[in-house]
Amino acid sequence: MGDVNSIWDAKFLEYDVAVIGGGIIGVNTAISLAEKNSSLRIVILERGIVPQGASTRNAGFACFGSASEIAADIDLLGPEATFDLVYKRVSGVHRLLDRLKNHNVGLENHGGYDVLLQGFAEIDSSMHVMPHTTLQRLDEINSLLLPIFSVPVFHAVPERLAQHRFGAYATHLIYTPFESTIHSGKLMYELWRVAERKGIQIRTGFDVQDIQSETVAGITQHTLHANSLGANQHTNTQPPIKCKHVVVAASAQIPMLTNAYADLEIVPARGQIIVTSPIPNLAINGSYHMDGGYYYFRNVGNRVLLGGGRNTAFEAEQTVALETSMPIMEHLERICKSVLLPHTNYTIDHRWAGTMAFSSSKQPIVKTIAPGVTVAFGCNGMGVAMAAHVGNLAANCLP
Repeated sequence: MGDVNSIWDAKFLEYDVAVIGGGIIGVNTAISLAEKNSSLRIVILERGIVPQGASTRNAGFACFGSASEIAADIDLLGPEATFDLVYKRVSGVHRLLDRLKNHNVGLENHGGYDVLLQGFAEIDSSMHVMPHTTLQRLDEINSLLLPIFSVPVFHAVPERLAQHRFGAYATHLIYTPFESTIHSGKLMYELWRVAERKGIQIRTGFDVQDIQSETVAGITQHTLHANSLGANQHTNTQPPIKCKHVVVAASAQIPMLTNAYADLEIVPARGQIIVTSPIPNLAINGSYHMDGGYYYFRNVGNRVLLGGGRNTAFEAEQTVALETSMPIMEHLERICKSVLLPHTNYTIDHRWAGTMAFSSSKQPIVKTIAPGVTVAFGCNGMGVAMAAHVGNLAANCLP
């Protein structure tokens, strides 16, 4: 039998750095590495044809957290850690948009709302609606965040409730002018273009299954193997990638790929989304959060995109599966009909799921866990906000 590889293949299979995950954190990490050292040979390994985790399957929010979510974080993490988290998110959004300032990413600045609910749990017992204590804490939250924004960031706007034509379960609105929406597809497309222009190679369809490390004469080399079975369940002859350094940036895959090195307390989580048919004279415009950020919706043109609901089935949604689940889909449809569009005729035209990941501290986790192996994690549902910041931190971990 002949060799599997030719003598010419090394140019395609050997790199200084391999970044696992072609999503928003992986690409920002690769770009930061190239900006730090343009001589590095860098490859991004993405298991899908497009970024297959959450980067093109999210809602497209450029946000830093709703008022009710920040109130919950103060109770969970304390004021100092919450301030630090919001600061990282805000600065991360600015860093990302500055990186793409000459690119069309579908940025729209219409502000964001926190929609407070009352009574909906009575007709859908799977939903655990947070109490309305956020309204009484706006001064506390605004005072905490004043050094970041220089002005009060959240405002109760009861006068705007009627114009949204929500159902009776929506009882209060809190507004911030500091949120925007983006087109997630355009964002990732432009980031990939930036990476390619910096000489970074992007390999799609390479589903990394394990990292094998070997140290010889004090030099560590890593070998990355793709899934052993192809789409037709035939043996995949795809050769492995060899590199000096690995950055694991595929958020939901981190626990599987790093379990031989460290327990990072990162848990995968599925996020599910529905999108309506076009709706004439749609009153929803901008980004919206409900129930501490567990639900989120926005307009996409004259359609409504609604996602969330994992809080109704935490254990079942700790998965990397990309299939939608019927209980979550039905739950989101009830919210859409009863809360968002109670007097409107529409159909659900699109449904999808993406895989995120969460850490108990909600802080980014960026560290070298073994010689030449670095983890770059920072999503917690805030990939757009944290990606450029995390990518810069990860790039600084490499010599």
